[in-house]
Amino acid sequence: MFNSIFSIQKLLFGFILCLWGGKQSIAQVEYDSTYVDYVDENFQVDRILISAGLSRIYPQNALNENLDPRFGFSAAVSMRLPTRVPLFAGVDFGTYTFDRYSENYFLTDDDGFQFEVQEVSSSKLFNLHTVFRAQPYFRFFIHPYAEVFLGGKHFYARTRVTDLDPPDGADEELSNEGQFGDWALSYGASLGLNIPLSSNHEGGVEFDLKIMYLGGTNSNYAVELEEINFNNYTDTFDAFELQSSSTNLLATQLGLIIYFGW
Repeated sequence: MFNSIFSIQKLLFGFILCLWGGKQSIAQVEYDSTYVDYVDENFQVDRILISAGLSRIYPQNALNENLDPRFGFSAAVSMRLPTRVPLFAGVDFGTYTFDRYSENYFLTDDDGFQFEVQEVSSSKLFNLHTVFRAQPYFRFFIHPYAEVFLGGKHFYARTRVTDLDPPDGADEELSNEGQFGDWALSYGASLGLNIPLSSNHEGGVEFDLKIMYLGGTNSNYAVELEEINFNNYTDTFDAFELQSSSTNLLATQLGLIIYFGW
């Protein structure tokens, strides 16, 4: 009896394996035929992607209490991975200025002549991430995609002094010094859409629209004071104070993506 039950179990298991194998074979044929069609009709040359655009970040949680939303610039470069699923890997970066405080005053040179200078201190953010992008092939005029990010956020501040009255008439930078800098671990994901604008056998251009969320660990960053204490004021960076919090951000991006092949 036990031998009979064991034989039936082996038969059922073999039948299930056959069904599963047949299903996988059918799926393989269907996928491959779709893939070949896509290659034939869309040339399959999009090996390198270059994107750039205008982005706007919205600080979240505690960061939102100290910093306001700001526009900035972001760009990315990625390369197709040798996988069946269309995956890309690359780097993504963005740069933003949060607060800015400036003052004009006069200095005297060695010959006794006065000249006007402008001193500007600004609080900035630089994002740098490794990005992995998945973009399934669809026979549709809109191409959706998803990305995951892992990298860092660099909060820093700089003070720049410019001569406004140089002999040649063009503003001359006298100094550009870093005041402080701090890094935070950054991670997140995005969802986006590409709309083709032009394409040929060598590549193409697409409109790029996406929204992303970037979580982050704690970091220090410079925030402009609501009231400046001029008793302790020595330069424009004294108009700032350092705050610390988590660095979660929501961001939107509008730009173009160019793809090339070989």
